[in-house]
Amino acid sequence: MPLWSLQNHLLLASYVFPIVLKCELAALGFYTRTETDVDAVDLFEPLACKDHFKPVSNRHDPCSHPWNEIKEQVWQNRMRMKLAEELKKLRKQGKIE
Repeated sequence: MPLWSLQNHLLLASYVFPIVLKCELAALGFYTRTETDVDAVDLFEPLACKDHFKPVSNRHDPCSHPWNEIKEQVWQNRMRMKLAEELKKLRKQGKIE
């Protein structure tokens, strides 16, 4: 029995194809990856670990869908990292303790 359903496989393939293309173009010097591209790469593994077609607690609530839940978690982690970097810079500059 496959780990991914056909639906999940097609969904993830449609998600990852543009990411791989951008990475290849960047490696060849034809594209500059953005922060959004980096986030998309970071999202793939957690997205691949979920079944995106199983029933959710409230199908009318976007937050109850695994895809959106994972995207929100990655975004929050990114914001925490940015905040930590900014605080570190401000401490180095002596602007805060």
